[in-house]
Amino acid sequence: MDESRVYVAMPEALVQVPLPGGWAVVHQGERLTVMGPELDLELSFLARPVAGDMAELLRCAWQEVKPGFDVPVLQKVDTPTQGGWDGEMNVAYDRPESENRIVFAIARLLDDRAYITLIDGTKAGYRRRIAQFSELHGAWKPTGLKEPSLLGASPKTFGDEERNAMSRFVDGAMRRVGTPGLAIAVVQNGETVYAEGFGVCRAGGEERVTAETRFMIGSSTKPLTTVMMARLVDLGHFTWSTPVTEELSGFALADEDVTRRLEMHHTVSASTGMPRQGLNLVFRFRDVGPEDRIAEMRQMSPTTGFGETFQYSNYLVAAGGYAAAHSYAPNVPLQNAYDRAMRELVFESLGMSHTSILSIDSPLDAAPHSRDLNGIAVPVDPTLEQFADAVAPAGSFASNPFTGHPTASCSRWRGLGTSWRRYARNSWNVEGPT
Repeated sequence: MDESRVYVAMPEALVQVPLPGGWAVVHQGERLTVMGPELDLELSFLARPVAGDMAELLRCAWQEVKPGFDVPVLQKVDTPTQGGWDGEMNVAYDRPESENRIVFAIARLLDDRAYITLIDGTKAGYRRRIAQFSELHGAWKPTGLKEPSLLGASPKTFGDEERNAMSRFVDGAMRRVGTPGLAIAVVQNGETVYAEGFGVCRAGGEERVTAETRFMIGSSTKPLTTVMMARLVDLGHFTWSTPVTEELSGFALADEDVTRRLEMHHTVSASTGMPRQGLNLVFRFRDVGPEDRIAEMRQMSPTTGFGETFQYSNYLVAAGGYAAAHSYAPNVPLQNAYDRAMRELVFESLGMSHTSILSIDSPLDAAPHSRDLNGIAVPVDPTLEQFADAVAPAGSFASNPFTGHPTASCSRWRGLGTSWRRYARNSWNVEGPT
């Protein structure tokens, strides 16, 4: 046990868990209550017998933690079971928007006990510390919890029976959820053993999803960007510890200390304290290029300490990807450099001939969709997806799971070099790769 860390006892659990750095214990006993470093987020953990209405049980739990608590329920949702639990309920409580607070409860059931997590804090505090909340919540393993394990299980052969069962399942799930179209592939032992398109490319249309249909892959772009960066590390263009400012002249954040400390691996490890700020991308993206997004980062400041917690940042992944691409093609605009680096170092090597930046129009693309007020999937203007183009390394590619899919041949991945595999083992550690 690391003596430099504080360990806390979760209710009815045999093994103590580490408390994230900067958090404080408010109450320890039959219940555990902890407070975040900024004193704007409080978490409580209680175990109580299941009796009667679950909403009433949660109300009593709140009364125990916060006497006089009388906040009306806004929404109550039963969620699918996982991790060995018998059931789970999430309850959100109604707070005025002016308070900018988040109050909700999670009750996980095991036998005749309810293991209750209560969250009360500012929305900003929750967003800032959501990874540490998830760390504590997920580490709570009461006595008697038996998590599913595949240890010792023999893999099944994916034959005709499994293909038919998969197709029936997907067809039924699409009808229940109201999904217009999708594509799915199953890879076993390095080979694609199942590849099917379902539904239509556009709600209300007749064009079927096929093996050639491309979909926006969103943040699945990020690991592909990391592969490109790792290839350049192998080729000697920079190291994971190279300062970003050495590869991207003029790059800076509002915080001079973070700017100075920021190394290439930090841009894709989500560990710098820089916030997400994703809505900035959506509200202004027409005629905005990568250089504009990099310039915007001069106004960005961290909301947590460096290396303190996981905070998702599209801006930083974009900066790292563009910096790497600039080292590969220094005499062209950033977008052109990134396109070239991805094509020559990743897509051509992997046979991903149908993968490209989404704004490159293709008749193979499925239409983007959203839900209307009745919950029905409806097409939206494809132009809206171009908000990602100026942060292309973070999420702008369109691809498909069939022809030229990277997992279709594991040998192609092995041929990419060693640095990407080393980095993949460490990329989401808060302290970055070793």
